[in-house]
Amino acid sequence: MEYGLSSAKMIDFDRVYLDQDNPRHEPFDNQGAVIEYLCRDEQVLPLARDIAKNGLNPLELFALISDGENTYVSAEGNRRLCALKLLNDPDLAPANQRKDFERVSTSWNPIHDLFAIVFNNRDEVRLWLDRIHAGFAEGRGRRQWNADQKARNSGYSKNDLAQAVLDAGEERDFISTEERKGRLSTVQRYLGNPVMRNALGLDVSDLDNLTTDLLEDEFKIVLRQFMKDVAHKLITTRENAHSIREYANKLNSLPGVSGVRDEKRPISMDTAIPKSRPKSSVKRPPKLTNIPHSDELEAALQSIPS
Repeated sequence: MEYGLSSAKMIDFDRVYLDQDNPRHEPFDNQGAVIEYLCRDEQVLPLARDIAKNGLNPLELFALISDGENTYVSAEGNRRLCALKLLNDPDLAPANQRKDFERVSTSWNPIHDLFAIVFNNRDEVRLWLDRIHAGFAEGRGRRQWNADQKARNSGYSKNDLAQAVLDAGEERDFISTEERKGRLSTVQRYLGNPVMRNALGLDVSDLDNLTTDLLEDEFKIVLRQFMKDVAHKLITTRENAHSIREYANKLNSLPGVSGVRDEKRPISMDTAIPKSRPKSSVKRPPKLTNIPHSDELEAALQSIPS
């Protein structure tokens, strides 16, 4: 197929149908069954919320197959098409999600055309679907971002990251307010290296909730040493990437650091989850004991007619 705008068309939305033979699922007999499946198993509602808020992704076209009757089936974009249909008409949604789609649709301006590439049959589109959905395939397909690439795309601030780590060090008395003055650029320089961030187990995807997956005691060991070296100016901004990687590897080799990873938790002590509940100051009542036997009480109990 020829590449370029000449291959793309604006197609009347009402002429486009969900693919009942989509690779995501077993074949279905009708459109309602496809909607039911996609809403139940393919997270269409969150997608609809995102579309209602941000619009359709301009980087993604629909791939349609013409059925020869001036109508089309969606070969690529079935989830998006389902979300659009339910935003345009929430009554089509499964009963247990209908109210949710009604609420989302209140902020949605229905669309009437789809920007799409039209193929004559499934054989024409199959190769390109494979490039999108079948994995990296030795470089032929789409490659997912790794954690560092996601972080770079999120546009995280090196300044905010360095400040957060210095704050965590000061909270634990590993570095003083006076010692950290003028050392921000050094911390920025080191934490800009992914090997160094990994040594601290840092996840930088959300700087408002910076987390580590190092074991708590091991995180303290690594952070303490890092802050000590920062405070004493044993590391500087002059180190190159190789030197920073070597330094990170030394941190990983400190006594008591096994490298075992744990569940992510905040590095800030203000938001850290306590290891145990504080002991209650309320005194527990004494355990119940048997009262001494009393002939008088026994006689009174036996006199009760009930």
